[in-house]
Amino acid sequence: MHPAGPGTLLWTLAPDVHGVFIAIDGKDLWTYNRYFCSDEEAEDPQRMIGQAIGRETPMEILSVRPWTGFQVVASQYRSGRAFLCGDAAHLFNPTGCFGMNTAITDAADLGWQLASVLAGWGGEALLNIYEVERRPVGVRNTVEVASNFDKIAALMHLPPELDQAGDKGEALRAEVGQKLHGQKKTWSASGMHLGYYYESSPIVIADGTPPPIDHPQFYTPTARPGSRGPHVWLEPGKSTLDLAPHTGFTLLRFGGAGALDELCDAAKARAIPYREAVVDSDKARALYAGRYVLLRPDGHVAWRSDAAPADPAAVVATISGH
Repeated sequence: MHPAGPGTLLWTLAPDVHGVFIAIDGKDLWTYNRYFCSDEEAEDPQRMIGQAIGRETPMEILSVRPWTGFQVVASQYRSGRAFLCGDAAHLFNPTGCFGMNTAITDAADLGWQLASVLAGWGGEALLNIYEVERRPVGVRNTVEVASNFDKIAALMHLPPELDQAGDKGEALRAEVGQKLHGQKKTWSASGMHLGYYYESSPIVIADGTPPPIDHPQFYTPTARPGSRGPHVWLEPGKSTLDLAPHTGFTLLRFGGAGALDELCDAAKARAIPYREAVVDSDKARALYAGRYVLLRPDGHVAWRSDAAPADPAAVVATISGH
């Protein structure tokens, strides 16, 4: 019904129609978010939407509601036996789709820690680590989302001369075009979704390497302790991510590195699920940057080194919350 062709996210940028269409089911269900909508405009949504599309359009209005965004993170994620996760722990503006992604990674972190304590091999301290690891990520993500929202809201303040012919209109349209480039990080945010790391976690053993640049758009794969173990294809259909079964710890061995029997024995002494996997890939070895990389059940790196640990029992006690 409009000249721009199919799309899942369609912005309308004109002085009297500043908003965005969002596809809900990919077929015939849509929402139109109108910025700075007056009460008078809201009384005739069909006219307002037709104006945004550029022609009269047959439609059924299912609901019209005011909406207010949030930038909220809970002051604590645990109180006794109660844990907050997902929207209970943080509320975001939807500018970047961070809400569900952050919630899923909350659940991944809390899930393995709860499971290990309930199974008997995880230390009680693990239950306090969840907040230590995840609340900084919640703050980081909600700040970035709010930045995205502020940029979009500022863009939606469009001057009435924007549609005019002549030099002034051309200059204004060029200015708006430049501002649009600043919106890319709203929907291109792999750095935010994949680049978070648990810098100060007591169950992560630092190796002294500096953290990567935390850029919202660009993800820098790294196996630095605290980071997500990065993906590398090992063969068609098999990734390094497939090597960790998510039920215990997995030691990846690179470059012909031998087994770490003492580390294995220390894990067995605490009944901790532990396995080793040999990775024969020069690309993976270069990216993981260590002959030994120990992955947690959630796929984050707990420990990394080129040599066997001097005190395997201490390593195992640390990473399991003892």
